[in-house]
Amino acid sequence: MIKDNPLKNMIFISSLPTFIELQILFYQGLKELINVSGIDLDKIYPQYNLSYFNEHTFIFSDLFSKAKTIESFAELEALNSTLFKEHFNIEQQQAFKSAVYKAIELLYLNKSLYIFCHQGVGRSPAVSFAALTLYYQLPMSESLKMIHAMRPQAKITTMTISATYWLKENLSHEQFI
Repeated sequence: MIKDNPLKNMIFISSLPTFIELQILFYQGLKELINVSGIDLDKIYPQYNLSYFNEHTFIFSDLFSKAKTIESFAELEALNSTLFKEHFNIEQQQAFKSAVYKAIELLYLNKSLYIFCHQGVGRSPAVSFAALTLYYQLPMSESLKMIHAMRPQAKITTMTISATYWLKENLSHEQFI
């Protein structure tokens, strides 16, 4: 169990960043961006040079924010990977897996990362949740608390949990180290 949140300066969960927010990240020295919004930042800000950032883009549906929000820890145990497999095709499953794997890789390299989607409530929290759970081998209840501490408006849903179970079935911790 992780007592204080040592990841508060390692993982930032957000919506699409404004140019001002990107400038702040630049001045803070944060380079690693995991973009699950489906829109490259170069398309949003074509007039700016964003080459400082390492933008890792992964595209998959935003079914995470549309699913039922987890309201109790008891709900975590009642779920499995079926929901995720039924609603995401293979290509989207692989994109989600790649986004989580990239987050884990950056955490392993001790790099701070900024994970964002359109509103910062569905996809970016889902990627962050799965990365925390898998890389640090945390109980899902602990990851849930940490995500809500980092981004109170995050929606951890039945789809988030199902996707994390799917990853647990398809990845081993040894792949991350």
